[in-house]
Amino acid sequence: MPVVAALAVGARWLDVGETPPYAPADAVAALSGDTGFLRTRLAAALVLGGVAPLLVVSGAGWGGDDAYEMLKAASDAGVRGERVLVEPNARDTRENVLRIAELARRRGWRSVLLVTSQWHTRRVRLLATRLAPDVALRVTGVPDVAPLPFGVRVGEYTRLFMQAAMVW
Repeated sequence: MPVVAALAVGARWLDVGETPPYAPADAVAALSGDTGFLRTRLAAALVLGGVAPLLVVSGAGWGGDDAYEMLKAASDAGVRGERVLVEPNARDTRENVLRIAELARRRGWRSVLLVTSQWHTRRVRLLATRLAPDVALRVTGVPDVAPLPFGVRVGEYTRLFMQAAMVW
């Protein structure tokens, strides 16, 4: 029963993302996994708002949200050309973090603001801390537009606890 009660709390415990006003960053990166492109639109708005000069769209995607579809959404939102970098190979959250961290190292970036969904921020922050402790990967989340379905919540808690128990 306590497990069910904990899951019923909702996605609020999962949200540990930064809130406005955002500190400047070298880049803002939108993580795949959002077929409505809310992550991409928020990341583009942050770039247009002056938080960072560059937008990274990351993910091989499935269900229509690969980096190239995210690039189109960024362009529709007003961020185009040399202001957008495409990372098309990450197949999951772990790879999003690894590939963005590598890009940051190669380009000499000091800080990257990762944009995901609110319910996804705790796991992204855990992965960023574990996989790229040498890179300042900050995390923010797009507000949830609807209550997180119970099955999605259970899946996210499961992945979070599994990854917290792993040692890389």
